[in-house]
Amino acid sequence: MTQKLTAQGFSQPAEWEPHRACWLAFPHNAYEWGEPLAAAQLEFVSLCQAIADIDPTTGQARGEQIELLVANIGVLEQARQLLTGTPRQLSPPPLRRHLAEGLRTHFLSVTRVVAIAAAVFQFNVWGNKFSLPLDRTVAEQIAKGTGFQTFEHPFVLEGGSVDTDGEGTCLTTRQCLLNPNRNPELDPETLEQSLKAALGYQKFCG
Repeated sequence: MTQKLTAQGFSQPAEWEPHRACWLAFPHNAYEWGEPLAAAQLEFVSLCQAIADIDPTTGQARGEQIELLVANIGVLEQARQLLTGTPRQLSPPPLRRHLAEGLRTHFLSVTRVVAIAAAVFQFNVWGNKFSLPLDRTVAEQIAKGTGFQTFEHPFVLEGGSVDTDGEGTCLTTRQCLLNPNRNPELDPETLEQSLKAALGYQKFCG
């Protein structure tokens, strides 16, 4: 459904605010990564270990839950092999795996005091930089799998293109969101109004 999430009391929190889980996508696509793929996967394992922060004495996770997206059954098995049998075990918990066709996402969480919802945007793979059509559906798959209330929005937005202090300020750039390869039909005023309705922003910097 397309509507103003602010009317229902939702807003986008700042990245540094406490949260219960971290969503990650397991790197697997040789077309995108090329020769560094194997090294990237090992670095990814280290990242997961740091996020989970397993206590070496008790074996209990002191960090965050990891919600891991994997593209298919084959990638799921590869991720399982790399993420278990390591010096700090990452078998569930604190790690849960989710199958998703495609991995890049245009999903942002928005919160109110007692609920979490999904703000879902259009995604054209960094301005059509790559041909990865399945990535356009990942946000919907996450929202459906989690059961979150979903707010859908018709314009292109990448999660990394906006930042907020959680108090209504948005930091972004015109070069990204108003680039002809993303939202050629939008002017600055229309984009600001769309972001205000979609994520609860009140003022803009950038």
